Amino acid sequence: MSNSALLDAYRRDGVVRCRGVFDAGELTEIRQAFDAYQTRAVASLPESDYTLEPDGTSVRNFWRMHEHEPFFRALAERPALVDLVAPLVNGQVVVMAVESFHKTARGGAPGPPHQGQAHLFPLPAGSFNRWGGLRPPSQRRIAEV
Repeated sequence: MSNSALLDAYRRDGVVRCRGVFDAGELTEIRQAFDAYQTRAVASLPESDYTLEPDGTSVRNFWRMHEHEPFFRALAERPALVDLVAPLVNGQVVVMAVESFHKTARGGAPGPPHQGQAHLFPLPAGSFNRWGGLRPPSQRRIAEV
């Protein structure tokens, strides 16, 4: 999608879907980094930087990942992402947060609508949320939606 088509779609719909931002090798690298982070994080992070499901062991969210793991700041600052987002925010891209959301469709404990963005409202002018899935949806997850 060209920058002008991307910008037109974003202005019209408030959201854009961009396929192929990362190639298969990059996705493998990201998944491995995430899995390693998840394996060690709960034991070392402050409790304010993650949320557990009611079972007390399953992670629902990680917050401020870019502050605890340089890989995630570097990921958010990759030129491919910055170049994609810059036209949408009409200026310089500033990484404010790298977070993860583990809750599957209709899975885990209930949460309020837009729970992942509640801490950002009202959004500062020119703010943009970039969401991406690390794993393809399973047929079970598709059926749940």
